[in-house]
Amino acid sequence: MEKVVRGIRVLVHVNTTRSQQELKHVYLKEAVQLRTDLLPQ
Repeated sequence: MEKVVRGIRVLVHVNTTRSQQELKHVYLKEAVQLRTDLLPQ
């Protein structure tokens, strides 16, 4: 995995009644490489 040269991290906390299965994590372009545990298998 290549290192990120520049990046901005944002942490957002949201309270919801939705289950974990109903949530969809959206990453822009190459950022999906940062959370490979969330990729569909």
